[in-house]
Amino acid sequence: TAIRTEMFGFYALSGKATAFVGPAILAWVTAAADSQRAGMATIIAFFLVGLILLLRVPEVRSETASLYSRRRILGCMVAVVLVAFAWATPGNWPEAGQ
Repeated sequence: TAIRTEMFGFYALSGKATAFVGPAILAWVTAAADSQRAGMATIIAFFLVGLILLLRVPEVRSETASLYSRRRILGCMVAVVLVAFAWATPGNWPEAGQ
């Protein structure tokens, strides 16, 4: 149970850290590029990092795993990344003043 307690503490800490780091990186990129589109494109990077981390997690077989299989979750993540990429691509939004 000691490792379980450590993992719970790590999970809580990572939740608090990402609640700060994510918006901070988004704001920094938006300010550095002077573009909200570039700032929102950081979400693609966040999803890709999450996808890479998720691929390293071992798959456990159970009744619940059949409902939420890794393939289904990865498919949803890829779809979200593609939609975010399409949204962030120049030319998909009307320019200001049109």
